[in-house]
Amino acid sequence: MLAQPDVPAAAQAPLVKQAFDNLDPEDQMDGIHLALNLLPDEQFAALQSILYDKAEPPDVLDAIFSDALNRAEEIKIPLMQKLRKDRAHPMFPESLRILEVIESQD
Repeated sequence: MLAQPDVPAAAQAPLVKQAFDNLDPEDQMDGIHLALNLLPDEQFAALQSILYDKAEPPDVLDAIFSDALNRAEEIKIPLMQKLRKDRAHPMFPESLRILEVIESQD
C-alpha cells in the first residue's frame, strides 16, 4: 500500500503526513477513509503521525482513532498509551477511559 513496501511503515509516517497535509482540506477525510480501508495492520503505523498531531481536524483524528480500536491489541494499546500522556490531545479523554477499563480487567 505504501510507496516503499520494504521500508517500515513507521519510517514512512512523516512522508504520509506530508502527503496528507498537502491534500485540499475537503479531500482529507476521503484520503483518510481510503487509507484506513486499504492499510493492513502492519502498515497502520504510517498514519500515526497524523493521529498524534492534535492540530489536525477532529474528524480526522476521530476516524483514525476509531479505526485503531478495531485493530490488533499490539496496535491500539500502545497508541492509546501515547495519547494518554498528552492531556491536550482531543483523543485523550477517550484513550484514558478505554485504558482504565482495560486495566481494571487485568
